[in-house]
Amino acid sequence: TGFLSSSLVVSFTPSGGSATNVTVTPSSDTAATVAVPSGIYGQSSGTVIGVNVTNSDGTTSPTVNKSVVAAPTGGIIINDGNERTHIFKSNANFVVSTGASLSNVDFVAVAGGGGGGGSYRGGGGGAGGIKTSVTGQPTASNGGSTQSKLTFNAGTYAMTVGLGGTGALNYYGNKGSNSTIGSLVTVEGGGRGGYYTGANQGGAGGSGGGSGGFGPTTPAGVGGAGTSGQGNNGGGPGPAYNASSYPGSGGGGAGAAGSAGATNAGGAGGVGLQYSISGSATYYAGGGGGTLQDAGGGDKGAGGNGGGGAGRDTAQGEAGTANTGGGGGGGYYGS
Repeated sequence: TGFLSSSLVVSFTPSGGSATNVTVTPSSDTAATVAVPSGIYGQSSGTVIGVNVTNSDGTTSPTVNKSVVAAPTGGIIINDGNERTHIFKSNANFVVSTGASLSNVDFVAVAGGGGGGGSYRGGGGGAGGIKTSVTGQPTASNGGSTQSKLTFNAGTYAMTVGLGGTGALNYYGNKGSNSTIGSLVTVEGGGRGGYYTGANQGGAGGSGGGSGGFGPTTPAGVGGAGTSGQGNNGGGPGPAYNASSYPGSGGGGAGAAGSAGATNAGGAGGVGLQYSISGSATYYAGGGGGTLQDAGGGDKGAGGNGGGGAGRDTAQGEAGTANTGGGGGGGYYGS
């Protein structure tokens, strides 16, 4: 006798405990699908669970024993029903226990944002690159797509959380660091912001850094290139030098390119993307704002929503927000 066509009772019995039964409808005489019932959750590692089935004519199968393996460890762990989330805010290991394997694992990964340039007219740093496998969640507007879900066999996986690049004094900012999920996923650090010099372009990265402002003796620099599928370009050159303003441009964000500087403001950083991976909706990977040297005290470029720092009329721009992948803002003058 097989599973028959209806009312197949699947029994889960932990050693030393009581059975929990689930009734399902078989898909055929030899196949049925059942979810582990919540009453079996929380068993200690090593506990033996006996599983058998009883079909609609009362025939019971032999018992198959399965041992509980330890749950994976690493990072900040959030349990919500049958879902488990690991959040890494610094370098650490993700460990899958011996005897276990994980499949169809979703992820969101973001790299460190780039540092803003520092000068009369620093460009904003680009946001760190971002990727996700979560269906229905946004992806980078520059060729982004939902990635394949991951499989983890038993073992230790190094989780590298990219650091933000530091802002500079009278120089380019520093590129952000890459983030990795073992050898399975890599996202590119954000590009550095440009500064006022003979080569004032923003740097390439996950999202590109904004160009520095320019004047009559320096050529216009381009915004740094964003990595396709991870981020957008930094803002290109704004107006040339005039009597009062020297604008730097904004760094690119995951959701939009950085804006060019204007005669009355530094360029805004590109907006990031919103995800709900930590219990609340949060923007990540916003570009840093450019800055403006303005004798009249003009505006600094805003950081992109997603942790981007604003430009400042000080030696260094505002830092990007930690653990968001936001780029740093451009600085005004280093002394």
